[in-house]
Amino acid sequence: MSFQRQLVQSLDVLEREAPDHAGRCRAAFGDRTVAIHVDDEQVTVRAEGTRWSIGVDAVEDPAVEARTTSATIVELLDGRFALEEAILDGSVALRGAVTDLLAFHQALTTYVNGAVRAPSFPGLFRAFRRSVEDEST
Repeated sequence: MSFQRQLVQSLDVLEREAPDHAGRCRAAFGDRTVAIHVDDEQVTVRAEGTRWSIGVDAVEDPAVEARTTSATIVELLDGRFALEEAILDGSVALRGAVTDLLAFHQALTTYVNGAVRAPSFPGLFRAFRRSVEDEST
């Protein structure tokens, strides 16, 4: 399963099952565009009012750029290490102005807090984990 597809599905679930968190997540994003690179895939994310805009077009100067691998995402989801550890050891690379990075962190924290309250998230994470395992074999 592509990262973009997983992200779209997870944001849809967040909107349905934890709408307060979804709204706070969009508010934390503000008008920033974030470019997320996972393996060889790039996804751009932007909050637009009450919805998300997710694409694959390259953005010339995103507010935040994040780079990681799907294997690292699985390790984070499994609680093998914390996001801070992944950043410090280079498994996750972030680039942006401090205020934009803080806003991204707030949005990500709000997303995760909503995810643990949404009943459908465990199934989404299991599907993502299986797809990562299938690709590595």
